[in-house]
Amino acid sequence: MALRKKQEGKLVIEQTRDLEIVRAMLSSAGMITEGLEWPPACYLVAYFGTEPVGVAGVERASMRR
Repeated sequence: MALRKKQEGKLVIEQTRDLEIVRAMLSSAGMITEGLEWPPACYLVAYFGTEPVGVAGVERASMRR
């Protein structure tokens, strides 16, 4: 995974494994933070300069029949 260089005044979106950043952002928005580790998910963090400003998570759906 290549990390993009964060620059002042620029918006950068990158994948992260740093669940503490994800947890802090969700917590500050009043959202649930339990279960970030399971099921395994992919988290994207948006940075404006060096400040994290957004987060998105994608997880695999369970396909039971």
